[in-house]
Amino acid sequence: MADDLVKLHDYRNESYDGSMMIVGFPSVGLVSSIAANFIVRTSNLERVAGITANSFPPFTLVHEGVPSPQVRIYAGDRNCNDGEPCQQIVTVAAEFMPRSDLILPLVSCIL
Repeated sequence: MADDLVKLHDYRNESYDGSMMIVGFPSVGLVSSIAANFIVRTSNLERVAGITANSFPPFTLVHEGVPSPQVRIYAGDRNCNDGEPCQQIVTVAAEFMPRSDLILPLVSCIL
């Protein structure tokens, strides 16, 4: 359906090829969402993109007066020890489980 279009809103024009990605969509509980948001907060990741769709739940998160889309993508450099191979980290955070017919378009959008 045209109403279910999954759309990426890229706030930066950067490539994240080869980055480590952590995806935090909830399943039975909210543990993965809580963990993803913890990683974002403790790693000082910045919001670099958001994903929206008309069929996503009608809510928004407001952080420091700035509204956020239901699916948020954060990125930043990993803090690694000297000599340890290091790569950029990307975290996808959401507080809802998308409908099954939206999973493939959502994954395509994220990748």
